[in-house]
Amino acid sequence: FRVCVVVFFMFFCLVFVFFFKQKTAYEIKECDWSSDVCSSDLDEIDLSGIVLGLVLCTMFPQLQDSVSAKLGLFRSFLGVLAGGGSIYLTGLIGDFIFKKESMGGGDVKLMGMIGAFIGWKLAILTFFIAPFFGAVIGIILKIRKGTSLIPYGPFLSLATLISIIWGERIINWLL
Repeated sequence: FRVCVVVFFMFFCLVFVFFFKQKTAYEIKECDWSSDVCSSDLDEIDLSGIVLGLVLCTMFPQLQDSVSAKLGLFRSFLGVLAGGGSIYLTGLIGDFIFKKESMGGGDVKLMGMIGAFIGWKLAILTFFIAPFFGAVIGIILKIRKGTSLIPYGPFLSLATLISIIWGERIINWLL
């Protein structure tokens, strides 16, 4: 039941933001991804998603396996900190090591939004699952096209889906 509710609310969040921003799939596809033309629109999606996640987890504390609204909000807020903070810290370390930007701010906000919906435990699990997918695709792209710059959001999204469906089993197996 929790899986269905979380997936529904994440989908609702995106539809809600797109509806009010009046963006169509065509307009999003036509964005100039090499510049910051669409970055403010995408920032609003992630930031609105964080707020919506916090609000919905307060209204429906069952999303965070809680019985009270305060506990649901607290666990959602911990998810924002754990999800966004883990990627932010990774980006800081990567910036220091590579002497260039290694993780975009959109990834931080996306993981914050994900954490708001799925909580801190599954957000941390998502953080550790995503690099496996990113590494495979990154290696293939490096060999085939010579590029080492890849968007990380799709791998975070795929890892989130895995965490939502099998996360509790994976955590129980690891512990």
